[in-house]
Amino acid sequence: MDVAFITPTKNLAQYAVASKYHLVLAHQYLADEMYRYFYQARVKAGDTVILDNSAYELSGSIDLDQLVKCAESLRPSAVILPDVRFKAEKTLRATRLGIKEFKKRGWPIKLLAVPQGKDLESVLVCYLQLAGMQIDGFGIYEEIGKVTDCGQREDFLAFLERTGLVLRSKYYHLLGMEENLHLLRELRKFSWVGGIDSAKPIVYGMNGLRIHEGEPCPEYPHRPSNYFERDVSEYDTSIRHNQRIVQSWVKN
Repeated sequence: MDVAFITPTKNLAQYAVASKYHLVLAHQYLADEMYRYFYQARVKAGDTVILDNSAYELSGSIDLDQLVKCAESLRPSAVILPDVRFKAEKTLRATRLGIKEFKKRGWPIKLLAVPQGKDLESVLVCYLQLAGMQIDGFGIYEEIGKVTDCGQREDFLAFLERTGLVLRSKYYHLLGMEENLHLLRELRKFSWVGGIDSAKPIVYGMNGLRIHEGEPCPEYPHRPSNYFERDVSEYDTSIRHNQRIVQSWVKN
């Protein structure tokens, strides 16, 4: 499994390049010229670049026309289509509109959809209806285990495997990391998952906190509101340590 590190703009050349796998937040891409140029260069270098709709950061997907504008400029490997957090029907409508807009442009961009809902039944109905659309894969968010009463995200993924609902022809990306980073080692057993993204290894490091094998993770200090404007290079040793640990935990 690959890891995309969500990184402050001033430190992209230090920490985002620890991987050739990236998640680009659409709202930041539109607002931040340096951020924009960096990821355009990563696309040209042949890295895997996923354009996210910023639903988590903004509590709702960026407008579809703005997402299309980002994709036209960036030409990413994949895009997370619009979704509405915990709302299945609204997500299905938003996804259909997103597919229509991207398909008519003919860009070679994978379309990833996010199954939403308020419980296991509605999430599965959404998942199966999305699977019948012209999509290339799924984005599975961190809270889905709790939403579906399966437990952790790993339990939801195990449920998909156990019930034969994993679609091997589709691509799966995990949106965000677990609060308990030790659970990442359980996710790597799902060989059909391509990657995961998070700012957590950097946020821990910029607070002088290191994660270690065999020790409980410190309480997560959370991403500050000015995260992308920060310069966190003074915490270089801690950040690089956390990146190495996380990459070792998710390696299949």
